Amino acid sequence: MFEAVTSRRAVLWGALGLAAPLALAACGKPATKPASGGKTAIRFGHGSAGVAVSAAQATGAFARRGLELALTPITSGPSAVAATVGGALDFTFGDFLGWVSALSNGFDCKLVAPANGNGNFVIIARKGIDSPAQLVGKRIGVSSAPMFSLSVKLWLKQIGIDPASVKLVLTGQGAEHALGRGDIDALLGYDPVVYRAQRLYGAKVIAGDPSEAVMPKGATRAAYYVNRDFLAAHPTVVDQVVAAIHEGARAWSKATPLEKAQWSAPYLGGVSPEQMQREMPGLMETFRYPPAQLAPFNVAANQAWVDIAAQGGALSRRVDIAPFVYRTALEAA
Repeated sequence: MFEAVTSRRAVLWGALGLAAPLALAACGKPATKPASGGKTAIRFGHGSAGVAVSAAQATGAFARRGLELALTPITSGPSAVAATVGGALDFTFGDFLGWVSALSNGFDCKLVAPANGNGNFVIIARKGIDSPAQLVGKRIGVSSAPMFSLSVKLWLKQIGIDPASVKLVLTGQGAEHALGRGDIDALLGYDPVVYRAQRLYGAKVIAGDPSEAVMPKGATRAAYYVNRDFLAAHPTVVDQVVAAIHEGARAWSKATPLEKAQWSAPYLGGVSPEQMQREMPGLMETFRYPPAQLAPFNVAANQAWVDIAAQGGALSRRVDIAPFVYRTALEAA
């Protein structure tokens, strides 16, 4: 059973992967639109964890291909997929299992490129909790995307803890403050939430990324998706968007901490790297940035992850994902 925790005050950073809710204000078949300078306007649902798009936008990879992105902040995989299916967006970024959950409910949009693997989340706990064994009877904060709660439950079982002995609590922005207040005892998170929890409240990292321990090798945590009608009408544009995403992924993998901070800042509330250093000295050098996936989307590994999720109750039913994976997803960045 889940319990919701709402932050009592707005914070500078909030949760890295979340932004303002997306209003599903438009529907119907999308079409490319003229933009300034004769470019093609693309409506793109973007989360700050979609680092390849952040890098591609900052380095001009889209502009060089005659594409002009209108980035709309999104909060979760299912709502972003719903907006893309309905025509409010042309492309979107989102949690992989959130996309599969949308498919299981009758939505249909194609996965065009993998976004992130795993490895940058940690379990961080309040003072007095020094090991995973001490989580029995405690409250662990997780965000709403289905992969997070599933990963934690599977990880707990893997290390010999009955998942039923732990309460998973849905957290939003300011999760580090929920930990500091005692609303939760531990948290699945990544920087800057983890950094602030350590610096402000003396919290301690007690385990690495649960998803890395339980997901099949080669599975993907998040991906990029396209509206089906847009794909049918503009396949060449889709190819160009994916090529730009690939270029961004390569640039991200080679970028310095300062470059990553600069590229991410516009999607983290507009905070400059200079302000980051003032607020949290040393952050840029230690930040657990999401890794951009350079390998092709692995259909078999991700189908195995879907089957695990269905068996674990994170999905309402099993979905065969192969028909919904577009050819560009099978190309390396």
